[in-house]
Amino acid sequence: MNDILFLRDIRGQDHALGMIRRAGASKRMAHAYLFRGPRGVGKRSTAMAFARFLLCREAADADACGQCVSCRKAASGNHPDIQTIVPEGAAIKIEQIRAMQRYLAFPPLEGELRVTIIIRAQSMAAVAANSLLKILEEPPPGNLIILTAEDNAPILPTIISRCQVLGFNNLSQTEVSQILAGEEEFDTTAIALARLSAGSPGLALKSADNGIPQLQERVTVMLIHARQKEPIINEALALAEDCAALKDDLPIFLQGVYAWLVDLAWHASGEGQRGFAADLSAEEMELSRAIKVRGIHQRMEQVKQARTRLRRKCNPRAVCELLLLRLTYPDA
Repeated sequence: MNDILFLRDIRGQDHALGMIRRAGASKRMAHAYLFRGPRGVGKRSTAMAFARFLLCREAADADACGQCVSCRKAASGNHPDIQTIVPEGAAIKIEQIRAMQRYLAFPPLEGELRVTIIIRAQSMAAVAANSLLKILEEPPPGNLIILTAEDNAPILPTIISRCQVLGFNNLSQTEVSQILAGEEEFDTTAIALARLSAGSPGLALKSADNGIPQLQERVTVMLIHARQKEPIINEALALAEDCAALKDDLPIFLQGVYAWLVDLAWHASGEGQRGFAADLSAEEMELSRAIKVRGIHQRMEQVKQARTRLRRKCNPRAVCELLLLRLTYPDA
């Protein structure tokens, strides 16, 4: 997935895009925005593309031109009037907010506006959040501040009240696969990752880095072999150990297995065009017919139970062993 440079490249966030495009085109922006939504759905990319649009010298059709000096500097990450603040370690620290405050005390260097983007604003410690609040209460002229935060993360209500909040949502599986595939019309890897994504391209890419698609492929092979009456208990236990090694990313794997089972169920029920069910392999289609809808629903319930056990802090390896054995032998 390439870096997003333009607002027109953002997918699945039509409401938020409409709001900021109208504001940018009319030059009637709020002094601060809070982009809030699930992890990995394009909040940071949208903030960067919005900043490039606002600073573009030849903007047209409510987007940056991509050719002017300002756009070229922004694309290279060297625009002096775009500042990005990211957590240092686990949190945004008070020193970062104080440095930002000193930076904002001076006028923009190349135009009438400076854009400061604060990534993962929910990570601010209380003292940093209170320092930011003072800036939001009396923002220096010629400055726009954009915060991004996950939708279920706590943020000071006083900060929220001083921002225009724009909600971001999960994307459809098709939208995720299109983003990952780029110019490829059909990309089996992108489709596999989209199943794992929970509507988040960012999570899909993280899944690829962690080898989750390969683990899911092993689940597929395991169920196919089980249908052929091959003894695979040792393989199931070995796979459980590798899945448990995902640690904090284990829920992403379980989400992908569940989404895959949903596609199997749609194919088994004759609704093969739903989701990515039409893109199942011949072996997966045969598997869905052999297990049948009831058997697939049994396995979906096992995945849901595994996710519940993880939330209750059960041992991840034990959770994975139980799940994979029950996926393989649901009637045992």
